[in-house]
Amino acid sequence: MSDGKKEIVVPTFVRYLEVIQGENGAKTAGWPYSHINLASHAASLLYDIDGDGQKEIVVSTVNGEIVFFKYVI
Repeated sequence: MSDGKKEIVVPTFVRYLEVIQGENGAKTAGWPYSHINLASHAASLLYDIDGDGQKEIVVSTVNGEIVFFKYVI
């Protein structure tokens, strides 16, 4: 996300968070991320929660949790 290239962030209904390359749909290294409590029915957001100038991925889960993911290249 900090390389200037577009990615698509997809939270799924089945406990996965996927990041794919926007230009060709290729998988991004280190993704998908899976966790038992990660099921989401909403779009993800980008927000700089820690003020370091890099936006984190924000996902709301069906359990009402707000989860932040640090995207590192």
